[in-house]
Amino acid sequence: MPYVTLHNSKHTHWRLKSFSLQPFSELAISSDIDMSGYVHGSQLNSNPRGVLVIVPAIMSIFILMITCFNFTNVSIAFASGRLKEIGVRKVIGGLRSELIGQFLTENIILCLLASLLGLLFVNLLTPALIGFTGIDLSPDLTKDYGFWLFLILVPAVSAICSGLYPALYVSSFQPVRILKGKTSLGSSNRFTRFLLLAQFSLSCFALVVGVVMTQNAEFQQKADFGYAINEVAVVEINDPQQYSVLSQAVQSNPEIKSVGGSAQQIGDGTYTLTAKTRSGELQTQVARVGGQDYLNTMGIALVQGRQFHDGEADVDASVLVNQTFVQQSGLSQPLGQQITLDSTKYTIVGVVSDYKEYGLHDLVPPCVLRMAKPDEYKYMVVRTSKDKLPQVAAFLQTEWHNVAPNLPYRGFLQSDLIEKELRMTQGFKSIAFFLAIVTLLLSASGLFAQISLNIDKRSKEIGMRKVLGASVLQIIAAVNRRFVHILLIAFVVGSILGYLFTSKFIFQFIFKYHPDAGPAPYIGTFLTVVICCCMIIGSKVYRAATAYPIERLRAD
Repeated sequence: MPYVTLHNSKHTHWRLKSFSLQPFSELAISSDIDMSGYVHGSQLNSNPRGVLVIVPAIMSIFILMITCFNFTNVSIAFASGRLKEIGVRKVIGGLRSELIGQFLTENIILCLLASLLGLLFVNLLTPALIGFTGIDLSPDLTKDYGFWLFLILVPAVSAICSGLYPALYVSSFQPVRILKGKTSLGSSNRFTRFLLLAQFSLSCFALVVGVVMTQNAEFQQKADFGYAINEVAVVEINDPQQYSVLSQAVQSNPEIKSVGGSAQQIGDGTYTLTAKTRSGELQTQVARVGGQDYLNTMGIALVQGRQFHDGEADVDASVLVNQTFVQQSGLSQPLGQQITLDSTKYTIVGVVSDYKEYGLHDLVPPCVLRMAKPDEYKYMVVRTSKDKLPQVAAFLQTEWHNVAPNLPYRGFLQSDLIEKELRMTQGFKSIAFFLAIVTLLLSASGLFAQISLNIDKRSKEIGMRKVLGASVLQIIAAVNRRFVHILLIAFVVGSILGYLFTSKFIFQFIFKYHPDAGPAPYIGTFLTVVICCCMIIGSKVYRAATAYPIERLRAD
C-alpha cells in the first residue's frame, strides 16, 4: 500500500495510508497539523519560508527609504546648477506652482524609468531566488493588475515624497537675487543634515545586523545539539521483520558503529502530552524509543539513574526524562518518582542530558522517553563517523533494496532536520550584508553630494585659508568637521538600533540559542563606515584643499 507523507515545516511527519494508486509523494503544508493532540516542533520555526519572504520585503523598504533620503539630498545639491534657469523663468512670468510641477514631473519620470529597469533585473534574478527559497515568486503580468498598480504607485509616491521638499525649496528663491548672483544654495541645513544622519544611521544598523548574523551562522554550524546529529542516518521501516533483517545486514559494515530502533524519531516524530506530577502538570514532548542501543546510537547521555532494560516492565511502567523536565517539574529527586501520561502511571528510572529537540530556534522542551517494543519500531538509526556518513547512507539504500526490493527507500540524515534552519540563517546573513552594502553606498553618495555642495559654497574661504598658510590637513578638517559629527552620531544611533534589533528581537524570538556578539560588530561597523567614506569622498576634499588658491579666489 503506498503512503502519502504529510509534513509541516517543523519536520513532523504523519504517514497516512492512501487508497490511490499514485506513487509515494510528499505534500508540504505550511500550517501545523493537529493529529489528536500530537504536535511537534518549534513555533518560531513553523514557517521559515514566510520568514524568507518577509525579510526581503523589510530589506526593500529600508533601501527605498534610504534612496528617498539620498534623492532629496542629491536633488538639493545639484539644483545649484539650475538657479539661473529658475530666475529667468520667473522673470518671464513663470509661476512657482509651474516650477514645482516641473520638478515633480521630472522626478516621477525618472522614478518610473528606474522601475522599468528594476523590472528587468527582477526578470533576470527571479529564477535564482526561486531556486534558493523554493517558492515561485514570478508574477503573472497578464492577470496580476495589483502588481502593475504597485509598480506605478511606488515610484510615483517615492518621487513626490523625496522631490517635494527640493521643489518647494528651490522654487522659493527671488529671481532678482538669483540673476544678481546673490542667491546660492547653502552647504546644508537642518533638514538635509537630518536626512544624512538618517541614512548613515540605517547603514550602521544594517552593518551591525550583518556582522551579528555572520557570527550566528558560524555558531549554528558548530553548535552542540546535545546528541550526535551529524553522525546519524535514519531509515523508516514498515514492519519488525524488515528491522530485524536490515539491522543484521548493515552491521557487517565496519564503518557503522551502532544500530538502534524506535517508534518515534527524536526531532522528527515526537508528540505532545500533558505529564502530571506531584507538583502539577507540564506539557512535554514524548517519544517511544528503543532501549540502550537507541540512546547510545543517538549519542544521548545518561546523567542519572539507569537505562531501559529489555522486558515488559520497562515498556509498561518506566520512563526516562531530560534535565529540563526535572527543572520545570520541580522534582529535586526525580528517580523513583511517578508521572501520569494519558491516565497511565510511569516511574522515572533515569535522567538523560538535554538535547535540542527543536534545533536552535526554540528552547529545549521537557521530554519524556518511553520504551518501545521491537515490534513497534518504525525507524532504524545508524551511527557512523561524520566524514563517512554519505557513504554509509548510500550503503543503507543499497541494503534496503536487497531486503525490500519492491518498496521505496525512505531514509534521511538526522542533520537534514535542521537544514531549513541553516538555510534560513544563511539567508538572513546574505540579506543583511546585501542591505548593508547597498545602504552604505547610497549613504556615501549622499555624503559626497553634500560635501561637493559644501566645497562649492566655501570655495573662497578655502582659498583664503590657503593664502593665510593653512595646511591641507587643516583645510580637510575644517570642511569635514560637521560631517564627522554627523557620522559619529549616526554610528551611535545605528549601533543602538542594531543592538536592540538583534538582542531584543532576532535572538529573543527567532534564535533562542545564539552566540555572544561582543564588541566585534560595532568595531567592524565603525571601521567600515570610516574607511568607505574616506575612500569615496577623500579625493574630492583633497583636490579642493590642494588646488591653487588664486583659482578659488577668482571663482564666481
